[in-house]
Amino acid sequence: MTKDVDQLVELLVEAKQVWRDICHEELSVIPTDILLSVVHRYVKGAPLSMKQLVAELPHSEAGIKQHLRKLEEKDLIMRHPCEHDGRVVRLIPSSRSIEVVVQAGQDISNLLASSTS
Repeated sequence: MTKDVDQLVELLVEAKQVWRDICHEELSVIPTDILLSVVHRYVKGAPLSMKQLVAELPHSEAGIKQHLRKLEEKDLIMRHPCEHDGRVVRLIPSSRSIEVVVQAGQDISNLLASSTS
């Protein structure tokens, strides 16, 4: 990943709380939280396991699993066995999901840049 991609993903992770404050949980933010967490940790070189994802997010395990299945059906996230421990499954973003997150980051970055001009 390039430094620009990493910075955009960092911006999105920070923007997540702003999104929650705006939405007041009226719309489900679970898919967004899952996607941002999975992409963020992947670009950092430490793909999440399901257990880590559940511990990281403020949602129920059942809710996370339900939305994770939907993200998998849309080919945004894939499950891969851990190379070091076959019992662990890592959550890997598809190239499409990275593109979606990067584009959203660029859009937010452009919006923020234009708002400060």
